[in-house]
Amino acid sequence: MKLRYKVSLLSLLVMTVTISVCFLLLLIQSGQRSIDLTVQNALSGQKMLVSSWTGAMNAATAGQRGPTAERSLARYTFGQYAGEMSVLTAGEDMVFNRTGLNPSLYLPLDTAKEQYVIERIGTEPYLIIGSRVTVRDAGYSIYTIHNISAIYAGIRELAARFSVIHIVALLLGGATLLLLLRFVFKPIGILQKSTGEIADGVYNRRIDAEGDDEISALASSFNRMADAVENRIGELRE
Repeated sequence: MKLRYKVSLLSLLVMTVTISVCFLLLLIQSGQRSIDLTVQNALSGQKMLVSSWTGAMNAATAGQRGPTAERSLARYTFGQYAGEMSVLTAGEDMVFNRTGLNPSLYLPLDTAKEQYVIERIGTEPYLIIGSRVTVRDAGYSIYTIHNISAIYAGIRELAARFSVIHIVALLLGGATLLLLLRFVFKPIGILQKSTGEIADGVYNRRIDAEGDDEISALASSFNRMADAVENRIGELRE
């Protein structure tokens, strides 16, 4: 295989790997940023829900109430603040749940700090956020469930766009690289052709040696060699 083909293939390989890695890292970073933003927004909403409900419960249970009345009051007040994808539990009892899911199976709460997990339930990805709270010595768990399939769909769409841009970048970069290599190797081809002509007896063949790069220096050396060969042949003929 000729040198220019070897250099071209190696250069294309390095360029392809470099561009592919850059696009992959950019895609991963963009996708993770979208997920992190969704989680932060969901955590903010969870804190607001917990704060609003606990404040309402503390105010509503200021008087002495029995456990049954307190659970009914908890269900009522939670419904005033919660959405359709919110869940309230008290131990093993499901106080408020319209989701049809049991979030404690996916996110057991072991601290009072907000916790979250991303789980695939069925065919859909869900973000589950949970918090433990205490109201009048009664422990409750508050969950919020978010379907984040749209986030992953957006990441897949972004990956498709990146793939198109990646292919276009490879094609443009490859074409530019091949043109540059052709320009670089053109003087070497001329030098090779001129060397062959001298070997065939054309001793007056010379090469333009303009510039101060390595190829120009090689052309100057070739011209000096051609002068020496031509002079020596002339001497022998005399």
